[in-house]
Amino acid sequence: NSASVLAGIPGPVKDRALRAMADRLSSDEAAILSANEKDVDALAKSFGSDLNKDRLKAAVARVRMVAEDVKEMAERLRIIADQPDPERAVTGRGVRPGGPQVSRVRVPIGVIGIISELNPLVTVESIALCLKSGNLSVFRGAPDWVQTHEVIGRGLREAAQQNGIPDGAWVLIDRPEKEVAVELIRAGKALDAII
Repeated sequence: NSASVLAGIPGPVKDRALRAMADRLSSDEAAILSANEKDVDALAKSFGSDLNKDRLKAAVARVRMVAEDVKEMAERLRIIADQPDPERAVTGRGVRPGGPQVSRVRVPIGVIGIISELNPLVTVESIALCLKSGNLSVFRGAPDWVQTHEVIGRGLREAAQQNGIPDGAWVLIDRPEKEVAVELIRAGKALDAII
C-alpha cells in the first residue's frame, strides 16, 4: 500500500525526483516521439477500409505528439516540484474546550485509481501530483497511446528510482482492453479513491 511505499519520503526528495523525471522526459524526446509515431500508425491501420478521411485525420491529430508536447510535460513536472509539499501541511489549529490543542493536518488519501482517455500529459501530471501528495497511483490510460506510455513510463520510473523514490510508487496499466477500466472501478477496497 501507499503507506509502506511512500511513507517518510521527505518533500525535497520528491521534488528532486520530479525534476529528474522532467529532465528524463526532455532527454527521451526523440524516443517518445518515435513511439508516438508507432501509435499513430497503429491507429491509422485500425481504420482499415474505412475511407472517412476526415475522421481519420481528426483521430490522428488527437493522438500525434510533437516536441512542444514533450516540453510541456517536462515543464508541468517542474511546476509541480516547485509547489509547497502538501503532505503533513498544517491547515488549521484550535483549542478545544478543556484545553486540548487540535491541529488539522493534510495526509495522503492512499491508493488512487485513475482512468483517462486523455493524452500523455494527463498521465504525467497525474503521476506527479499523486507522488507529490504521497499517494500511490494506479493509472489506466487510453489504448491509443500504448507505445508512447511505455517509453514515458520507463523513463519516469528509472529517473524516480535513481532519485530516492521506491519502485511501486505508481503503476501504469498497459493492458489495452476496455474491460480493464471496469476492473479498476470494481477494485473496491483496493482503492481509496478513483478518478
